[in-house]
Amino acid sequence: MRRVISLVLALILLASPNVALANSSVTANSPVLLTGSFGVGGTLTALYPADDPSISASFEWFTNGTKINSAQNSTFLLTSDLVGTTVSARITLRKTGLTDLVVEAAGARVFESLPISSGNTGWGDESVAQPGCFAPRATQTDAPKVGWTLWFGCQPFNTSFGSTVDQKFSWYRNGQLIPGANAISYRLQAEDAGQSIWGAYHVTFANGFVFTESKKLRTPVPFQLTVAKPTILGTQTVGSSLTAQTTGTDALATLSYQWFSDYAPVASETSASYTVRNTDVGKALQVLVTARRDGYSPASRLSDPLAGSNIQPVNPMSAYSAIFNGYTPSSRVYDITYISSPTVAAGTLVREKALIQKAADFWYPEFSPVDVTVM
Repeated sequence: MRRVISLVLALILLASPNVALANSSVTANSPVLLTGSFGVGGTLTALYPADDPSISASFEWFTNGTKINSAQNSTFLLTSDLVGTTVSARITLRKTGLTDLVVEAAGARVFESLPISSGNTGWGDESVAQPGCFAPRATQTDAPKVGWTLWFGCQPFNTSFGSTVDQKFSWYRNGQLIPGANAISYRLQAEDAGQSIWGAYHVTFANGFVFTESKKLRTPVPFQLTVAKPTILGTQTVGSSLTAQTTGTDALATLSYQWFSDYAPVASETSASYTVRNTDVGKALQVLVTARRDGYSPASRLSDPLAGSNIQPVNPMSAYSAIFNGYTPSSRVYDITYISSPTVAAGTLVREKALIQKAADFWYPEFSPVDVTVM
């Protein structure tokens, strides 16, 4: 009898391959919600992970909770007969072998018209109608990194509907609401690397009109490399060879080097080894190691001065002067405004501006300062 029961159970499981996955439901890698203008003439869109070919979706639209049988698409045009009613949707996601994910997407009351705006507004390569939102971005950079702040810039103003009474922001990671992320900005966390990051926006105007939008961060968040503080092998005698060494770095990362003498970079000394010069004796010798890998944010660490050097206490002004004197400024013009005290000497101000220009040049491939004030 035991064998018969086991055979029957095995046949049931073979005939029903979804049984083992009955508790697993479809996972959406984007928010599942409604976006658009809740006014007559506006089109609402049911947002779902349309870029995932393994997921299929069906849509049901409702007015005041009553199903609209003729509406079965991902978009829905609001008509005058809907004024004053609340339009919402049910979005069902399906994937072979998984339990359906059913989302009751909240809607809003339909207003009698759409706002008249002064036209489109632009930010970088993006132009949106008003009201509207730009894709989330880290200001003036194409490669947001863990620890950097994203902004979801939305423009509800400059329309015939005047002021707003309520604006709400939320952020999503792989379709899941990020707890506590409810402001216009969001600081990227380590767990965001390689994930799909979205911003969502909901605004209500003084006359009751509602506008909603959700957009994805266009550039993937790179993973963050780490690099241990390098050490220098060798002795500080003229003609001897020094070697930079670091441990624990990603084996697939490419390492680059920059040697420093007396806290200033040594021109063209960018290999793992360095030959001590006459001018290096008694000065601080250090090496900066930078790790790079495609899809990852680079990481840099500076070594301690070579052990055994007769190093004098650091004079920051001397170090600045060494860097300043060996620096040829670029021709780039940055959006930087300087505010200085009348007591600052002209020569000091020139030097400080040159150092800031050098810093801006260094970061230029990844970040360009915009609307920066230096005091």
